[in-house]
Amino acid sequence: MIGKSIENNEIKIVTESNSTKKISTYSRELMQVMINMLKNAKEALVENRENDRKIFVYVKDTKSEINIKICDNAGGIDDEIIDKIFHPYFTTKDPDFIH
Repeated sequence: MIGKSIENNEIKIVTESNSTKKISTYSRELMQVMINMLKNAKEALVENRENDRKIFVYVKDTKSEINIKICDNAGGIDDEIIDKIFHPYFTTKDPDFIH
């Protein structure tokens, strides 16, 4: 779905996984979260880096969980909004910023 857009913007996805666990979850919701994270990383990379654009996806088992970590090399999230990014309806896309 988002793969072609990532490819067209010359972004490399680097994955590292040691996970062997199986999970039971709401797969559509998890997929939507992952798509949103990748889309946001792609947009940040296009805005902030001219070359060597990368998204890193790490999947790691712990004793009782599976941790998924998504990073990029676009420069990070501004300190002013970092505490708000997981609030419902928060966005930086709207010129009036919904807080």
